[in-house]
Amino acid sequence: MKLKQFEATIDASQLKQALTEHSFDMVLHGHKHTNHVGIDGSLIPVDSNERFSPLCIVSGGTIAGYPRLNDTQSFKIIKLAGTSGPRTRAEVVEVPLKAAANPRAAIKANSRIFHLPLSSRLPSLHDVAPVKLNLDRDLLKRLAPELEAHAGTLSTHVSLPSHNEEAFAPSLRYRCHSLLETGGTKYFYEVVQATSRIGFGVVSRVHWLVTDVTAMTKSGSDVRVILLIGNLEKTHFSEIVEENEVLISIENLRRDFLPAINSGFLEVRTHLYSQEDAAQLNVGVMS
Repeated sequence: MKLKQFEATIDASQLKQALTEHSFDMVLHGHKHTNHVGIDGSLIPVDSNERFSPLCIVSGGTIAGYPRLNDTQSFKIIKLAGTSGPRTRAEVVEVPLKAAANPRAAIKANSRIFHLPLSSRLPSLHDVAPVKLNLDRDLLKRLAPELEAHAGTLSTHVSLPSHNEEAFAPSLRYRCHSLLETGGTKYFYEVVQATSRIGFGVVSRVHWLVTDVTAMTKSGSDVRVILLIGNLEKTHFSEIVEENEVLISIENLRRDFLPAINSGFLEVRTHLYSQEDAAQLNVGVMS
């Protein structure tokens, strides 16, 4: 067992760095006279760009003096799962201090184990419909101003015909955010708000959209796909694990769809939101 001692005066940033970068167990003891393990309430930030996670409170019972009524003197061993942060699980072993002829047997029989979830899910952007709608509108204004001053036919939430009618039920259709028909060309717009790395789910959506729209060219239609991506990794909506992971995943997406981009069939437009942008867009938003 590797143990690392922290002085009471340790800087909070140093402790955070140590918890993130190292794998070790900790022994907690104190003089609070109360044994306790619990998850504190989660804060939902608006004006801070740091996403708050649930706070786990662990207090060690006194190792001297008198414990509270029906409690016992004890110490706790805290084990963080994984070799690096952010960690999602921890184990807290509460070891009682009792006078016994066989302390090892007494500890084994009376120790209590707490399995802690350290990543209890907070509401994400996609859980708050009014805020998500507000962000989508803002992204459209920033990246697709032609939709407001369009000279053509604009439709929203358009269901696309399947590229393979024989394989899929009529109910399974891609629903695109917007369709602009102008100058003999159909422009299909999709909006993605990226709070974390763009993964298989979003890539599959784009693949589905591009595949169905490509099939329209067989009937002689002139079509284009415009993908609008809001990068929210610098805001309080962020759920990133590594710095710049959204930016890197956007570049990976461009690489995956490079033939379509080079041919002019697919265009990817992005906007990096600041925390100031996100906070301002939250003002006055009501469900």
